[in-house]
Amino acid sequence: MDDIERYSASAEDDLETPPPATTTTTVTMADRREARASRPGYAISASSSNETDGDEVKSTAAFKEVKQVCNEEGVGENPIELPHQDESQSVDQPLADDNVSYLIRKLFIKVPTNPQLDMVVIANVNDTATSIKYMIANKLGCNPHSYDLMYEGRLLLPRASLGIIDINTNSTLLLVEIPQDLVWISVYTPNNGKVYFQIRKLHTVAYTKVVIGSMINSRVDGAGLLLDGNALEDSRSLASYCIENQTVLHLIYPFQVSLKMYLGSTITLNVLASDDVGVIRQRVFDQHGIILPFNQMSFQGRRLVAGYNLESYGVKRNSMLRMGRPPKSTDMC
Repeated sequence: MDDIERYSASAEDDLETPPPATTTTTVTMADRREARASRPGYAISASSSNETDGDEVKSTAAFKEVKQVCNEEGVGENPIELPHQDESQSVDQPLADDNVSYLIRKLFIKVPTNPQLDMVVIANVNDTATSIKYMIANKLGCNPHSYDLMYEGRLLLPRASLGIIDINTNSTLLLVEIPQDLVWISVYTPNNGKVYFQIRKLHTVAYTKVVIGSMINSRVDGAGLLLDGNALEDSRSLASYCIENQTVLHLIYPFQVSLKMYLGSTITLNVLASDDVGVIRQRVFDQHGIILPFNQMSFQGRRLVAGYNLESYGVKRNSMLRMGRPPKSTDMC
């Protein structure tokens, strides 16, 4: 019985004895700043380093206000990652002054071909070269895929962000044009109306005529292409004639004309309306071995002068050209 009473008294003493106190560690604002300062790329501003425990971080904007400011300044829609934000901080907590300048990039855009279009673009560290080109395109009303951005002599990769490329604020970027190899051109044909197709500017005029012939299901042997009334040489490329998008060409077919010599004989020539008079003289020599005196051909009483084409004189199919009497010193057949 005495043992039972002693056991009960001991149990009551155990129940009345409070549990050992738990040690609580208080995390102060200074501890937070020290932890953040140990992170790579973090620098404590002078205003925050002098603060005492319990003081709030001096700030001019909240986290949510930064994105609003960026949107008002025309910053891209890429998400802004805040490298100084702790997980314990909410979106409504204040942001230190030095973080704002870290996020925003003020860029000077220069257009070498037209300095009057130079501009300033406000972006953020997560904006890529592509997103910046879209900002520029919105201001200029141009196609963003027609230009590239260049920084310190190198072209920027489309998906590289400003932070990765290490472009700081107040940097200057060049907006350079991308050579467009593919162009859309229109060609008017005598019998098939207008054809519209895409072709590379490095292709030759001869190849372009082959493409046209395939589209209209017609032979274009000997046909010519005209640009603003001038004939294009088969061996030259379209780029050499500065062919661009929406350029209009004209396809013309050869036709026959007759050339009556001063002694009465007549020869037949296949010509184009765009042929120069000087070219006709050379063709007569190449095909018939006849040397034509300079400026001795005429049509309907008008002398044909080298440097002008047959169309300018109204020469058409089955027209009759005449060869005047050459000087006595010139031997003619």
